[in-house]
Amino acid sequence: MIVYFRKLTYFNLWQMWTFDTIIDSSGQRLEISGLKGMETVVNSGPDKGLTINMLVDRYEGEVVGARMFSRFGAFFPLLVSNDGKSIQLHFIDPDGGDAFLASVEPLPDSTFLIQDSIGLEKGDEAVLYDCIPDIPLNVVRSPHFTANLLCVDRHLMRDYIEKDTFVVIIALEGEAWLESRGDRYKVKAGQTALISALSTGLVIEPEGEFTALEAYM
Repeated sequence: MIVYFRKLTYFNLWQMWTFDTIIDSSGQRLEISGLKGMETVVNSGPDKGLTINMLVDRYEGEVVGARMFSRFGAFFPLLVSNDGKSIQLHFIDPDGGDAFLASVEPLPDSTFLIQDSIGLEKGDEAVLYDCIPDIPLNVVRSPHFTANLLCVDRHLMRDYIEKDTFVVIIALEGEAWLESRGDRYKVKAGQTALISALSTGLVIEPEGEFTALEAYM
């Protein structure tokens, strides 16, 4: 399940959408996808039935940020998939001219193997990361997107005020409440939250220990 938060500009309210995941021909679960013919679809609320690209087309920069909308239009350029072993983050150019992939594999000892496409091209080994409680750890930084590993055991505030981009939170382990301007939603391992570009920040309130990926462009 994907959860989307958006601030209604003129009413100072937040609205939440959920999206159905898609199973592709290889058996991978697409958590967020703007690929033609494989677009994730809103499954609740007033925008039920809209694909993610239709949602961006309707609300433009309020969803993805003015910079992203100017660059990509209604196409949503970040694809999140899950093959049951690892999470893959794909940057996709709608014209097919560029692509970037990063893979994150949670291990049983609460460590994480991170591999990006630059390393894949060079034949580099995946990098092993340990969680640092309540200190965001940058694990992917590319010209296309950034990904941070969040290991949270108490309230954590993430500041997005200067980003002008959507933020994706991918729950890897545990459960947590996400709160932005009074709106709260609970996510657990296997769920993904999409936070609008209008969000100035996010409070993560874990129930026990919670681990997630945070990705933005």
